[in-house]
Parts: sequence; structure tokens; C-alpha cells
Amino acid sequence: MNYNHPQAQKTAAFVRVVCGFLFCFFSFFFLWKIQGYVMGMAQHVLSGGLTVYSPLVGAGIITFLLLLLQILLNRIFRLEREWHTVSFFPSFFTLAMLTSVNATAYTEFSLGYWIWFYPLCWMLFFCAVSFFKHLPSTYDERAGGVAAKMLIPNLIIFLLFIVFCISFSNTDETLHHQMQMEYMVSQKDYDEALEVGKGSKTINRETTALRAYSLYKKDELGERLFNYPQNYGSEGLLLDLKDSVRMIFQPMDLYRQFGAYPRFHKEPALEFLELLDLSEKARQPMAEQYLLCAYLLDRKIDKFVLKLSEVYNLNDSVVELPRYYGEALVMYLRRNPGRYAYRNEILETNYADYRNMARSVRSSTLALNKTRRDFGTTYWWYYDALSKE
Repeated sequence: MNYNHPQAQKTAAFVRVVCGFLFCFFSFFFLWKIQGYVMGMAQHVLSGGLTVYSPLVGAGIITFLLLLLQILLNRIFRLEREWHTVSFFPSFFTLAMLTSVNATAYTEFSLGYWIWFYPLCWMLFFCAVSFFKHLPSTYDERAGGVAAKMLIPNLIIFLLFIVFCISFSNTDETLHHQMQMEYMVSQKDYDEALEVGKGSKTINRETTALRAYSLYKKDELGERLFNYPQNYGSEGLLLDLKDSVRMIFQPMDLYRQFGAYPRFHKEPALEFLELLDLSEKARQPMAEQYLLCAYLLDRKIDKFVLKLSEVYNLNDSVVELPRYYGEALVMYLRRNPGRYAYRNEILETNYADYRNMARSVRSSTLALNKTRRDFGTTYWWYYDALSKE
């Protein structure tokens, strides 16, 4: 094909524009919407917590730099025809390296296998350039459909590069949710934080603690705590103090609001909250609510009710309690009738329905499965499910 022909030049320019646009769109969207918060963690760790990463601005800057890299390489090697997309390979594997940060970055930042794989990718690129530049064209402009014949191989290569990039980037759903939630909580956007990974069953302790904190800030801790999976008991209420430098939302900020810090690195959460309860700090609503929820999470109903009676007047039959406090108290009063005057006919009826449904099958495992749909977000279901573990 004669590339000095005006039509050929227009076709080559069209292919360059299409490939450039597709790369910019993919890179920007990938960095902003998919990997934005993980990139924020990487920058936060590298800077020791001194800088704040903006997913939108960061995506724009990195995409621009990666496009400049492609333009520079294309000017050097002059990859045209159906192999133009090959010049994007370094930009793609650089993007993959930048977005491959994983949870180990909390303790140390390391390039990992990219120390040897990144130079290897450059070697593969140089070999590909040498191969494709000397590969003869298989069509001529007189046959027609030149634009399609030139564009289709480029698009196929482009799709392969996208698959390559996604395969090596971080796709850990749990970590992505944690990073996004940290960012939202640090911005005091608690409503958005509570929407992150709402239907996901893959959670970690940090995510659970950030949800509890967001619920408290919305004054809904006792009302909505068990709407979310609780896999860590009372430990899921608090963050590990050692992560204060690594996390975007620092655990130190959480403990400052308690007015006290754990005595040692791995002090049990319930022990810390009970010691806090013995001090004047227990007068703080935050400490009281967290301790009440800690008792619920660890199935310490007697201690829960004793503490609840200090915070609420349970001898007032119509006292208003948060949903899960009321459910736990109804269950307690069923076993200890007459201890307090509190009554809630709706909760008592629901608890009776729950018990009847659970007793309708002999196996406790089958009972949990049967009651999950209607009662899976109640404290009663959580209490029984935990007792079977």
C-alpha cells in the first residue's frame, strides 16, 4: 500500500484518532471509577499520609501522561497500518502496574513481581515492534474497505491489551469497598459510605468498623447495625490502631472521639469498651452505644440489658428503643418475664412468629435457612446463627 497517497494518509490518521480516543476513554474510566480509591491508597501510603488523592484529577493526569508515552513511542518507531495499536502496549502495562496495588501496601509498599515483569514487558514490546514493522501488508487500497481492514486488527489488539491490563490490576472487591468507604468517611459522607458494597457478602473488619462508625454518626447504630453482615463480633466495631498512618480515615480519629486509646496493640474491643465504661468517658453517648452493640455482637445479653437499663428507663412500658435494642430486650424478657415493664407488642408478635417458624423444622441448620428470608436481618436470627457456629 502506498502511504504517500492522500487517502492512505487519511485512513492512517483516522485509525490513530480512534485508537487514541478508545485508550483515553478506557484509561480515564478505569482509573476514575474502578481503581480510583486503590490509587488513592497507594498515594496515601507512599506519601506517609501527607497528600490526598483525587480520583477524578488523578485519572486525568495519569491518562494524559500515558497518552504522551504512546505518542512519543509512535514517533520513534512509526507503527502504522493495522499494527498501530502495538504502540499502546507500554501504556497498558504501565497502567496495569500502577493499578496492581494490593492490601500488602498497608504494611509495606513493594513492586513485587513487577520488578522483573515490567522490564520483560518492555523487551516484549521491542520484539513486537521489530516483528510488525517488517511484516508486509496483506491488502491494497484498490480492493476497497481499507479503513475497516486497517481498523479491525487494531481493535482486536486493543481488546487483548484491555484484558491484559485488567488481569494484572487489583480486582479485590473487598479492598475496593474498603478504600471507597475510607474515602467517603474521611469526607464525612456517611450516606454514601453506607451504600458501598451494600449487597456484597465479601467484607473485612475495616469495612465493618467503618460502617458502624457511619451508622453512629447518623444516630442509627442500634437501629441498622444488623442490616449488614457481622462476621467479627465486637472486634468489628473498632479499627486497629496500628493502621493510623496507612488508612485514609485514620483509626486515631475514631479513638479521639472516645477520649481514650487501647492500652496495647491488640487489646480486645470489648475489654477496651468495658474499661472505658468504668471511667467518666462512659458518659459519652458514643461510648455507651458502642458498648451496647458490643454486648449484642458477642451475645452477652445479661450484660447488655444491665447496661441498657442504665441508659434507658426500662420501667417505662412505652420507652422508645432502637430496633435491635428492642429485639434483644424482648428476647431477654421472654426468658426473664416481669424483670422490666417494657412492652412492645409488635416486636413480641414478630418474635413469636420467628420462634414458631424455627420450631417448625427439627434441624437447627434447616431452621436458620428457613427463617433467613423473613428474619435474616433481626437480632434473633443473628443470635441463633452465632450460637450454631
